[in-house]
Amino acid sequence: MLKSENRLTTKEFETTFQKGTKWRSTRFLFVFMSGDRPQVGIAVPKKIYKKAHERNQIKRFVYNCLHKQVSQGIPQGSLLVIVQQKIDDQAQACQEILENLKKTSS
Repeated sequence: MLKSENRLTTKEFETTFQKGTKWRSTRFLFVFMSGDRPQVGIAVPKKIYKKAHERNQIKRFVYNCLHKQVSQGIPQGSLLVIVQQKIDDQAQACQEILENLKKTSS
């Protein structure tokens, strides 16, 4: 899991969503806004995963994909990952997240 200092608060989440740069991939919407430290926020809509335990499981999965990258040093700023469709293959989804993470540095 990510440390609490690397997670977005509700206010930071909203600000990043409104002012950040957005791009899409197959399963995710990414939003990035540069800042003073690396922070991550994840949203899993009820429309896609009805049960809370399923949404929490997907959030933990995404945080775990990003955990190693944050500790190695991703670009300074706020990153939102919003799930847009069900995740069937977790390995492929993790690969997709990490590939799109490279776009934050460009």
